[in-house]
Amino acid sequence: MGSILNPTPVTNGVSYSFDGSASDNYYSFTLHSNGNLLVSGSDGNNNFIEANIYDSNLAFVKSLVIQGGSESELLSAGDYFFQPIDSYGGSFSLSSLAMNGTPVLATTLTNGTSYSFDGSASDNYYSFTLNRNSNLIVAGSDGNNNYFQANIYDSNLAFVEELVVIGSESESLSAGNYYIQPVDAYGGNFSLSFLATAPISATPLTNATSYNFSSFSSNNYYSFTLHSNGNVLLAGSDVNNNSSIRANIYDSNLTKIKDLFLDGSLSQSLSAGNYFIQPYDELGGSFSLSSFVMNGTPILATPLTNGTSYSFDGSASDNYYSFTLHSKSIVKVAGSMGKSYGDIIRANIFDSNLAKVTGVSVMGSSSVSLSAGDYYIRPFPYILPFGEQGGSFSVSSSVMSSVNTAKLIDADGNLWDSIINVGDGSFVLQAASQTYRSYYGALGRLPDEGGYNWWLGEIEAGRHTLNSMAAGFIDSSEFKALSDSDNSGVISNEEFILHMYNGVFGRDPDVGGLAWWVGQLDTEAKTQPDAFISMTQSNEYVELTVGTVADMMFY
Repeated sequence: MGSILNPTPVTNGVSYSFDGSASDNYYSFTLHSNGNLLVSGSDGNNNFIEANIYDSNLAFVKSLVIQGGSESELLSAGDYFFQPIDSYGGSFSLSSLAMNGTPVLATTLTNGTSYSFDGSASDNYYSFTLNRNSNLIVAGSDGNNNYFQANIYDSNLAFVEELVVIGSESESLSAGNYYIQPVDAYGGNFSLSFLATAPISATPLTNATSYNFSSFSSNNYYSFTLHSNGNVLLAGSDVNNNSSIRANIYDSNLTKIKDLFLDGSLSQSLSAGNYFIQPYDELGGSFSLSSFVMNGTPILATPLTNGTSYSFDGSASDNYYSFTLHSKSIVKVAGSMGKSYGDIIRANIFDSNLAKVTGVSVMGSSSVSLSAGDYYIRPFPYILPFGEQGGSFSVSSSVMSSVNTAKLIDADGNLWDSIINVGDGSFVLQAASQTYRSYYGALGRLPDEGGYNWWLGEIEAGRHTLNSMAAGFIDSSEFKALSDSDNSGVISNEEFILHMYNGVFGRDPDVGGLAWWVGQLDTEAKTQPDAFISMTQSNEYVELTVGTVADMMFY
C-alpha cells in the first residue's frame, strides 16, 4: 500500500472544515514527545463526528467518537495521520502540548462573567486558573434555554470531567490551570464562578421579599445567611404563573447542597451558614425565600377568618395566610381558580417553624387532619394557562381562630434565640427580643426608643454582641445606681446578683443559688456579663416576658 497522498498538515489548535467524503479527508500532525491529544469537532448539523488515527506506517491506532464535543487521547511521540468522518461533513481541531504552536486558542475567563458560545464544538475553549482547591460552579443554558454540556481538561489537556449543566452544576477541582469547552448544537451562554480568586457575584436576599429572575441564565445568583439551624421556605412561579420552577442551593464554598423542584413552594432544612441560591426556568419568573433564622420578618402572612373566602393572585412567591387551631381538628380547605380550567387549586400547609406539613389538591373542597398549633397556608393554581390570575379559597374548622396569642417559635428548647409570633401576622425576631429583655430585666423599665434602636442596630450589624451589650448595660450610670444598694460607689458581686435576680425573676435568690453565683464571679469562672445574659435570656425569663415583648413599642 502506498503512502497517503497530500495530507493537510495540521496547525496546533486551529479549526479545519472537512466534507462528507471519507476517502480523502486526511490530515497529518507530529508529537515531539508523549502527550495528550485533544480532538474537538462537530458535523454539519452540530452533532458528533467520528475520527480514525493512524501512525506513520499507516497502522491503525485509535477510532474516536467525538460525541461530547471533544475527546482526549494519550499518544506517544511520533508522526500521525488523522481522518475525520461524517456524512454531513463538519469541522474539527487538534490540540496538544507536544505539538509545535499554541495548543489551545482559548478565551481567558473572568470569574462570574457570562460568555456566549456558538454551535461549533471545534473552537469553543476557555481557560481559567484556580489558585487553590475550590468548588467550581458552571451555569448557563443553550440557545433554546435548555441544558448544555461542558468538558473540563487540565493544563496537560487530560480529560477531567464532563458536566451536564441543568441550570448550574458544581464541581470540586484542585488548584491549577484548566480549559473548559461548552458544547451544544444551538450554542448558548455560560459562566464560571469560584472562590479561588473572587467571590461569586450574587444579589443579597431580603427575607420574604419577591425577586424576578430571567430565563435559564448564567448569572441568576442570590445570597442569604442563616444565623442558626432552621427551615427555609422557598416559593415561586415562572412568568406565566406556572408554579413549577427549580432552584439550586450552594454553601459558602460553592458546594452544591440541593437541587429543588418547586411545586408552588417547599420547605428545606439547612444548617447555620452563608448560602447561594440560583432559581432557573426556561421562561424566567419570580421567587421568594423566607426563614425565621434570617434577619427581617420571615413571612408576610394574612391572618385568616374562619370560613371567609380570600382571593389570591397567580404569583406563588407571596401568597401566605396564617391560622391557629386550639386543638386537633379536621380542617376544610375550599376554593376554585379564577377561570374554569379544571377548577382545581392546590395548597401547601406549613407549621409555625416553616416545616411543610402537607399539600392538598382542592376540587371544590378537601379536608385534612391537623394538630393544635399555628399554621401557614399558601394556595396556588393546579394548572395555570397563559393569562390566568389565581383564584379564591377559604379555610374552615370548628377550633380555628383568626386571633392568635403571642407564642414562642423555637426548635431546640433553648429559648434565648427564639422568635415570638405576635399573632397578627408579625414577629419579634431574636435580636429584638434579646435587646428588649436586657432593658426590662436589668433596668426594670421599657426601653427608650433611641437607646433600643441603637443597641439593636449595633447587634444586627455585628458591631456588638450580647456579651458586649451586657457589659455596656452594667457599666451604665443607671444600672450602677440601681444595683449599688449600700451607696458605696462600688458594686460587689453579691449586690450584682441580688439586683439581677430581683430585676429578672422578681425575687431574691435562694441561699445556695446566691453562694454559687458569687463564687463563680469571685473566682472569675464567670463574668458579670455572663451572669447578666444567663438571667435575662434564661428560659424562665423568656417565658415570663413573651407577652410583654410581643406588645413592645419598637419592632
